[in-house]
Amino acid sequence: MSALVAILVVGLALLILHFWKRTRATLVLSGVIVGLGVLAMHYIGMAGLEYCQALYTPFGIAMAIASSCVLNVAAFMIAYGNRTHRNIIVGTLVFGVAVVSVHFVAVSGTNFVAIVSPVEVGPLIGNEVMAIGVVLSSFILCGAFLLTGITFLSPADSDPAQVETDESAAEPELGPSAPMAILRIPYELEGRTQFVSSDEIAVIHAEGHYTSLYTATGKLFCLWSITEAEKRLSSGPFLKTHRSYLVNPAFVSSFERLRDNGVCHFNVANLARVPVSRSRLSIVRTALGV
Repeated sequence: MSALVAILVVGLALLILHFWKRTRATLVLSGVIVGLGVLAMHYIGMAGLEYCQALYTPFGIAMAIASSCVLNVAAFMIAYGNRTHRNIIVGTLVFGVAVVSVHFVAVSGTNFVAIVSPVEVGPLIGNEVMAIGVVLSSFILCGAFLLTGITFLSPADSDPAQVETDESAAEPELGPSAPMAILRIPYELEGRTQFVSSDEIAVIHAEGHYTSLYTATGKLFCLWSITEAEKRLSSGPFLKTHRSYLVNPAFVSSFERLRDNGVCHFNVANLARVPVSRSRLSIVRTALGV
């Protein structure tokens, strides 16, 4: 149960940090969520004690809450306030110290009363070993989840052969530098296959084995997969911003640079924004002239 709480609270904090606008308020919110999660882990573990009953005091609980929230907020402020490699490492170490310290602070404000067990069966391992195991495992687990939100190597510093995955160099390069070719793209409507010119399409979005075509006026259903669309439109104006998106730069109304990626904004029906992955960021910015 403690491990499940760790996964849920740290996962929620990472969702807030990477999918919301990263501000001081979101950093504090994430730190408080994880701080309360660490406390929940502690008290869930305490509920599993045998041969004794934990007695909590209001002062001890208040001290545990304050220390947990303050230390975890500090860890997130350091790691995510300024995303440098040094700050990420220091923030992760502070996070580990917070997880360990909170358990000792909480236990220092707790009293214990021995209880009689109807069956005298000793634990398989000693309480000291179990405590060390809980602390170390929670530190490793939570630290690993925190580290999943960062990348130490940028595409520019890495070997291109290792960086390219589904966006490999073997794929046809899409972009405005390629010769302009007006193609007719099929879409399904009212039981018939109809066609639309490629220059009327703002965005092509992969949806399973099919794609959606976004024009200035609406959304169309196309039987092509995103891979087939890339191959057929390799000489067209489309630019790959994400493994699931092809965009026509002529329809981009604005570009927003985020910390680790970017967003292209559009003034088209049913679609306001399209993500730009980190590996495609420099290509997209060059194509848009920003």
